[in-house]
Amino acid sequence: MKNIHIVISQGNVYRDLVRLGMIHHLLETCPDVRVVLLTQASAVAEVIRETAHERLVVRHHDICETAGAAGRLINRRIRSRNPWLTRLFFEVEKKLAPVPRNIDTIFTEFPPDLVVSTHPRIIWEYDVVTYARKHGIRTLGSVKSWDNVLRGLVSNTEYLSVWNRRNYHEARHNLHYPEDKIRMVGACAFDRYFSEGVIQDRASFLETMGLDPGRPVVFFGTAGSFAADWDETYMMDVLLDLRKSIPELRGIQIICRLHPITHLEYFMPYSEVPGVVLSHGSYVKTLGWCMTRDEVDRMANMLNHADMVITPASTLSIEAPIFDTPTIVTMFSTVRGERHARDMKRWWLNRHFKTIQENHWLPLVESPEELGRIMVESLNEPGRYESERREIVKEYVTFTDGKSYERLASYLSESA
Repeated sequence: MKNIHIVISQGNVYRDLVRLGMIHHLLETCPDVRVVLLTQASAVAEVIRETAHERLVVRHHDICETAGAAGRLINRRIRSRNPWLTRLFFEVEKKLAPVPRNIDTIFTEFPPDLVVSTHPRIIWEYDVVTYARKHGIRTLGSVKSWDNVLRGLVSNTEYLSVWNRRNYHEARHNLHYPEDKIRMVGACAFDRYFSEGVIQDRASFLETMGLDPGRPVVFFGTAGSFAADWDETYMMDVLLDLRKSIPELRGIQIICRLHPITHLEYFMPYSEVPGVVLSHGSYVKTLGWCMTRDEVDRMANMLNHADMVITPASTLSIEAPIFDTPTIVTMFSTVRGERHARDMKRWWLNRHFKTIQENHWLPLVESPEELGRIMVESLNEPGRYESERREIVKEYVTFTDGKSYERLASYLSESA
């Protein structure tokens, strides 16, 4: 029996791998595999219920909050463009990294053939990965989002799975992974978007949301409260002002989709505005924001039936093109203009959004006036940017068969 230890420390990963079926598929198709789920949610009733299986055991792992003395080396390794230095930094890291609590007991009870980090981008799973590598155990990092590779991976795993061909080249050239240690598997998070029967009739779906199918629907997705002064409510004010001042937009309805780290309480006043609907996902104790399968299907329908999607360069920029929905990227803020422009350039345009900007694959707007104009154009000419949206899907989604969960499960089994 092969033991695959999978560390899950975040809710949206729990959604992708448990609620959307990857781990279940792994167990059903690989009878020689046992999954050991390491998570801080080991005592949460719904997690225990949803992971129940004769070959799945749940063990507690508190998230790693600091790397201690290894922290400075992690930053140097991530910034390094020299493969030799990258390896050197990590060899020293292994000696300095913190030891996870109770890990020896867990590894003795279920000797691991493979340890999987499902969020190698941040520090939370670093201790388990580094401890495993120190003891010669195979490790695999399952990159959870399209922007993570360019931002740098804290956990340095032996093997790596990525979403798309863009991430594949980034991992090869930026992180120095050899070809035989990296694989494109697709995004499990998007599998339901390609599944038969998910998309409902427009009229009946919008009516369930309290919206009029005969009027245009604008889907606005927030980016998340990344800093104390990163206000997002200004965009709702902009959209409501445009609805009032531009004749072509006076009938629009607005779905405001809140990012997992957006403050719901900031947006609550807008729920009282006619023609505005707030949308957000569920929560799992200790794991955070975590959509159910039904909520993922609901997301697919919102993106499909919206007349346009407005996003501040979030993952919606690649999700909406899956449904060929006109997508507008906002680059401005009316309340923190210079700081917002500087942050957008540093964290988005100079990194994962650079290719989209350079190829003009989506309209990037710099002011409320420009946003209003592009919104009217999107209503009148929804086919504009159609070929560009297809390019985004090819480059950043890559797999459109709804079987990313199968590819990831297969890769885990082969790597163990």
